[in-house]
Amino acid sequence: MSEQTEQVERATVLDEWRGTLRFVGWGLFLCWVALGASALFLGEGRSTFQQLKQDVASGRVTEVQVTDGMSAHGKGYAVVDVHWRRGMFGYTTQVIEANPIGRGSHQGSRPEVTARIRPTTDARLQEINPGLTVTKVSHSTLDGELFDRSVPGWLVLPVFCLWLLTITYLISAPRPWRATKWAWFWLLGIVPPLGPLLFLTLGGPTGVLGPPALGARRLTGGWAFLISLVLGSVFFASSR
Repeated sequence: MSEQTEQVERATVLDEWRGTLRFVGWGLFLCWVALGASALFLGEGRSTFQQLKQDVASGRVTEVQVTDGMSAHGKGYAVVDVHWRRGMFGYTTQVIEANPIGRGSHQGSRPEVTARIRPTTDARLQEINPGLTVTKVSHSTLDGELFDRSVPGWLVLPVFCLWLLTITYLISAPRPWRATKWAWFWLLGIVPPLGPLLFLTLGGPTGVLGPPALGARRLTGGWAFLISLVLGSVFFASSR
């Protein structure tokens, strides 16, 4: 193939993603970045009570919020949500307050519960650091779940709608780069917003990295499905 012919074919590939398609691609990209950042900075990742104790002891955490639990001299048990921030990021875990300590033992098998405490969570933490501020709240304000993080509930619907828009864009757009449409469909489900951002940067919509070499092999749907299963399993296993 002559160099001139190759340049013509490469220009044709670029033309397929110009104009409105490129504008929409960049719009989707910016929306995914914005919503991903919102989930990261407004949401809370899962952690453990042991990690919280270490952060409180070192002074990295100076304020903690806990939901209503047991009274200091009460009998029985209560599951308590604990929330704190370390730097720019928020974290959460659940503990069981029990008196006697064996009460509610069947609740301890839940993966969210990372400690059993007597008498109360605030008393245990203030033993570690008397200067710690512990605020009681009636319930958590983060009532949604995204990207394996607790997030404000209002954030869930926009992300779902954006995901549907991205799929519609993939279906109606020209032949994507580096992978087939079926392959990108499966990859869109990889730990959003990672999958959509990969499509928007590598698949042609934004043109950030340019088209692949002419004649380069494209990822097929079967391989993409297996990759999405493996990466998704690794992500959720590491986050537990």
